[in-house]
Formats: sequence, C-alpha cells, structure tokens
Amino acid sequence: MTENEPCAACGEDTSVGSALFGERHEAARPEGGKVFLCDECYARLRAVQGGRVKPTEEDLRVIAANGGMIGIGFLGGGGGF
Repeated sequence: MTENEPCAACGEDTSVGSALFGERHEAARPEGGKVFLCDECYARLRAVQGGRVKPTEEDLRVIAANGGMIGIGFLGGGGGF
C-alpha cells in the first residue's frame, strides 16, 4: 500500500502506482518531506512563467508551504505566477 502523495496544485494523487507517478515533479520542503506537482500543473507553472525558465525548487516550496489554495490561484484562474 502506498502513501497518498498529492499534487500541491490540483490535489491529484501522484504516488507510486498512480497514473500520474511517471511524470511527476518533486522538491524537498525546507521543514522536511517532499512536495509534488503532476506534469500538467508543472507545465502550467512553466507556461505562466513564460516558459523561459524551469520552475525552481523554491517555486515548488512556495506552493507546498501555502497549500492547494495558492496552487489554485497560480495555476487555475485566480491570479498568476
């Protein structure tokens, strides 16, 4: 049995055995543990950034530290990166 490892932006499961595991992106949290983004949310993050730069671990940490609400705002339609 695997642990649920949701995407920090959309909340979909990215754990081992899930449909999204193969292309997930991860970064370490400053307080320990990891944060995950599914490939689709990662691509949206890059698009919002103009595609110029690969999102940094710090970008992923900001999403993780602020939870799903910031992911919704950044990637969904309530603001932007």
